[in-house]
Amino acid sequence: MSKSFQIGRVAKQTGFTLIELLLVIAIIAVLAALLMPIFHKGDGSKVTKCLNNLRQINLATEMYAEDNQDAIVLPYGAARGTTDYQLYKKYVKSYAGYQGQSSPAEKLFACPNDTFYWSAGNGPGNYHHLGLCEQSFTDFTSYAFNGGNRNGTNYPGIAGKRLSSIHDPSKTLLILEAAALTPFSWHKPQKAAGDYRFLNSMNAVSFADGHASYIKMYFPTNTHAEAWQQNPPEGYEYRWSGD
Repeated sequence: MSKSFQIGRVAKQTGFTLIELLLVIAIIAVLAALLMPIFHKGDGSKVTKCLNNLRQINLATEMYAEDNQDAIVLPYGAARGTTDYQLYKKYVKSYAGYQGQSSPAEKLFACPNDTFYWSAGNGPGNYHHLGLCEQSFTDFTSYAFNGGNRNGTNYPGIAGKRLSSIHDPSKTLLILEAAALTPFSWHKPQKAAGDYRFLNSMNAVSFADGHASYIKMYFPTNTHAEAWQQNPPEGYEYRWSGD
């Protein structure tokens, strides 16, 4: 009896059974599936932050318009160091809780992915390793107003137009990433192949009805025009003009 008892003890299992191993593998798979979005949410979370910025700036812009005859009227004449499309900021930023001289500290006006930009022309010298939101000539903002018609040009836009008169506010742009004007993309950039612009760049934009969206932008590749200079063809979710 004693010998039989000892053999039984030696034979006692000390490793994992097949079922236990399968259970561990299943748990690891479940944990990996739960953690995967965290590891890959980087750019997605930055796009979300950019869209949230645009919603708040859009609201501030509409509040400004309510106090100014329902329109955003940019000053006529030279921009004096600030590009036309960023002139809106000095008027609307107080409605977003900012006062005083503009600076990079006004984080609401900075897209998290705005870390580079292209200037007009081709070649490596036109690529800049700094964000537009870091530049004084943009008034330290990543975002632009849909004001291509400013100063009486023939380009589309809604500068001076009553927001209530916009024909389709759910498709008419109000505030958008400056990169969308060109267009290029901070979120899904492409290397320039003879040009810094490219068709169907992905950009965050907001509309005259207040909503914001992450959409593709049209670039007329057969011309020297930029995205903001004409309404896109059918199949795109936006318009520049409010007619």
